[in-house]
Amino acid sequence: TKSDISGVKSGITGINTRLDHIDKRLDGIDEHLDRIENLLIRAHENRIERLEDKVRILETALGK
Repeated sequence: TKSDISGVKSGITGINTRLDHIDKRLDGIDEHLDRIENLLIRAHENRIERLEDKVRILETALGK
C-alpha cells in the first residue's frame, strides 16, 4: 500500500541521513589521523637529521 511504501521511503531517508553523519565523522577522524601521522613523520625526520649531523661531527673529529 501507499503507506507501506511511504514508510519504507522514510526509513531509507533516515538511514541515509545517519550514514551521511557517519561519513562526516569518519572524514574528521581520517583528517585527525593524517595530522598525527604527519607529526610523527616530521619528528622522525628531525631525529634522523640530528643523528646524521652527529655522525658528520664524529667523522670530522676522527679525520674521515
